[in-house]
Amino acid sequence: MRTVITAFGIRTTLAQLKATAPEWHAIPVAERVSRLRQWRKTLARTAPAYAEDLVGYHGRSHADTLVAEVMPLAAAMAWLERAAPSLLAPQRRGVIGRPLWLPGVRSTVVREPFGLVLILAPANYPLLLAGVQMVQALAAGNAVAVKPAPGTAATLQRFVDAGHKAGVPMGALHLLPDSHETGAAALEGPIDLVVLTGSAATGRAVRRQLAPRGIPVIEELSGADAVLLLPDADLERAARAIAYGLTLNGGATCIAPRRIFGTATQLDALVTRLALPTTPVPLHPPAIERMHRLHREAGAAWHGPAPEGDRMAPAVILPASADQMTADIFGPVAGLIPVATMAEAVATLVAAPEQLGAAIFGNPAAAAQLAAAVPAGVVTINDLIVPTADPRLPFGGRQGSGQGVTRGVEGLLALTRPKVVITRSGRMLPHLEPERADAAALFSRALRWLYG
Repeated sequence: MRTVITAFGIRTTLAQLKATAPEWHAIPVAERVSRLRQWRKTLARTAPAYAEDLVGYHGRSHADTLVAEVMPLAAAMAWLERAAPSLLAPQRRGVIGRPLWLPGVRSTVVREPFGLVLILAPANYPLLLAGVQMVQALAAGNAVAVKPAPGTAATLQRFVDAGHKAGVPMGALHLLPDSHETGAAALEGPIDLVVLTGSAATGRAVRRQLAPRGIPVIEELSGADAVLLLPDADLERAARAIAYGLTLNGGATCIAPRRIFGTATQLDALVTRLALPTTPVPLHPPAIERMHRLHREAGAAWHGPAPEGDRMAPAVILPASADQMTADIFGPVAGLIPVATMAEAVATLVAAPEQLGAAIFGNPAAAAQLAAAVPAGVVTINDLIVPTADPRLPFGGRQGSGQGVTRGVEGLLALTRPKVVITRSGRMLPHLEPERADAAALFSRALRWLYG
């Protein structure tokens, strides 16, 4: 009985949000952005409180949260304040570029919000990822409901409360309970768009639930990201970057390095250069069983301390196979996969369902050429993870790693629907006149002249 009542209450809450969504959209974008600016200033002033909320989370220090979550969120909000007014303004299409056979036509593309956006937030970066998605959805004029990952509601509640104090109405932004049951009930509510960050399995389940009603979804899903070592790769630099990627957030990062491709000689040298910490950190709960199983399967190929209960220090597997390192690995481990050529590595990536991100180390020109063949939503050259925090850039995967993008220009516009308004002036309306006997010949000459 409790589940039925809770589900009904959630759907009622969502219905109320949807009913008041037009009031938020009616506020001019400049005013919406002004309120987001006050929100961002509060975030910066109260940053230590967020760090305290998440201290110890995946083994984090206070500085880890400030650098990995609060700072990139503040940067994303500051960029949005500058960019949103022009990006969301009506775009007029003038005479230049208009077909000559459409005289008197003036067109305008208007960006309209979806209405009510449901954000299903992840556990690994509970503030940054959900925070960017909610401020972009609000800037676009949507009402927003956020379902936190279990155990992360307190941090998001602090952020949402700050938004309300900055002038975002409670009728435009609401934090739902963080239970799994809440998410299932919310997906049955009167929502217009879902933004999900989660596993590939969760993505499939959400799509199945939404498909009968035709509700669109933007998904950033599991990755098993590659690192490709060109023949001239700086192995010292690559080793430092890989070690960072394995230790950041306890290895619970969607674009953490999972599959490192290089020659057998390179990988042997790389292992000797990896300075991995030996202090175990808490594992993301869904990864605990997988880490222990992976350790047992790897045997002597496991380089590093063994997992200890629900904790683990970073480790690598050499040699590893691509099949071992899949999207359900969400802990501090990577597989070193020997290949004879980079073409062999790319072929493995093309065949893989996970296509979120990749990193290439080596000559920048050669790396850029290789990047064109790598199937991924983002490819970083001579670094990994951190450069993707640029708020101007879209972020998203392909195939099993998701659909659509969040963040940046493309992420903001994805939270709107374009409406085209066309006005025709003047009396020249040849399509309404009776067809001429020489119409076909006339159109043939026009085609040759205009386009031939």
